[in-house]
Amino acid sequence: MKNVLFCIAIVKVVFTQEMDFSGVNQFWIIQEKLTNQRTVSEAEWQRLLMSPGYLALDKKERKGPILRRAIELAYSPDLGSELRQALDKGGFLAYSMRHLQRVPKLRDQLEQFRSELSKPGFLNQSFDKLKLLIPAELIAKYPPCPIAFVFFAPDGRGYPQIIVADLLNVMNSISQSGFFAHEYFHFYRSRLGQIKDVDFDPVDESLMYALIRIEEEGIADQLDKTEIPGITEAEIKSLVTDESKAEFYLSYRQFYKDSETWLRRINSDLEKMADEPDSAKGIADQLNKDLPIGGRPVGAFMARQIIERLGIASLRSCIGDTFKFFELFNQSNPESFSKKSITLLEQLQKKYHK
Repeated sequence: MKNVLFCIAIVKVVFTQEMDFSGVNQFWIIQEKLTNQRTVSEAEWQRLLMSPGYLALDKKERKGPILRRAIELAYSPDLGSELRQALDKGGFLAYSMRHLQRVPKLRDQLEQFRSELSKPGFLNQSFDKLKLLIPAELIAKYPPCPIAFVFFAPDGRGYPQIIVADLLNVMNSISQSGFFAHEYFHFYRSRLGQIKDVDFDPVDESLMYALIRIEEEGIADQLDKTEIPGITEAEIKSLVTDESKAEFYLSYRQFYKDSETWLRRINSDLEKMADEPDSAKGIADQLNKDLPIGGRPVGAFMARQIIERLGIASLRSCIGDTFKFFELFNQSNPESFSKKSITLLEQLQKKYHK
């Protein structure tokens, strides 16, 4: 079963699409000015924040102001005390700043990697992987969206109209082709979604977001993280020189191993929500907060179980259909969710499935 993903025929096509580096170019201008304690004009900030990648992060997640502050604190020598306070406080600002602090010393490597990215056919391997899950006809129908490169965090975003890729994060990924396959999965999944495009009832919102994220990220992780659970700490550290990226992979590996514990927690919380409707929102809010790495590792475990016990075709059939994903996982592992939990999921399905 380990090699089941590779049993699907692949059609060779050279994939080309727009790669935008305007955010990276403007980032270097601002980083150099801040480091040398020179004034950055408002026009220069706007050129950065209005570049396609940073603009998408702001439109989708309201990240513009916090990223501007992260860049200011990361590179301004006279803001050292504020930097330390922000790092101590934690949250996304600290997460971003720690990443940004690593960028300047790797500029030569990043520029060389950028040149590699620009070569024709660089994404062919990514789309070969993607076709293991996404139908070739869907890829043919919707040409690949643009990729906008930025520096913001050790992460990426696959939005419906654009992929936002942190250049350092991609360079440090164990699988660079897998990274783009993962992000393009999100692009194509948005065209397969079976959840109604409506605002969820407040009582259901946290739970629905958690369930969707488990399905979406868990399946996407089959394209770039399948080797992580099975390799050693020493192997991870030999493959990834960036300390924060290695720490992420090590955490991911451990949380994946803990998946059965988290599945028991999810089942228990679903039962409590069914028994105590007035407390359901609070229970779901806490679950959403507690799920490690947003539920990615447990979702990846569920997706892998579906592949190994029901076959890759079964996993492909539930892409974008969160409720079917949970249904198929329960078929592959019948003791995971109780009748009470399944009934609650069925009630949500009636409300939100297309």
